[in-house]
Amino acid sequence: MAANEWNIQAAARDLGISRPTMYKLLDAHREIRWAERIPADEIERALAACAGDVGRCAEVLRTPTESLRREVRRLTLDRLTPT
Repeated sequence: MAANEWNIQAAARDLGISRPTMYKLLDAHREIRWAERIPADEIERALAACAGDVGRCAEVLRTPTESLRREVRRLTLDRLTPT
């Protein structure tokens, strides 16, 4: 994943496997995390430490970039939505 900047599609292509197979491998790997399972405050701290660079943050958090982008959008929308 790191060699492909934490991009699932690129990593699958390099390995010569399908994206669904890549997702299964990621789910089984104990060191790779899905952004949805990372606490919001940890994501916020990592983003701040990476000066908002989501790609670099994905590497720090060991999570796929796509997953992190979705979670950052969700967290931003949650803050904008009145409770």
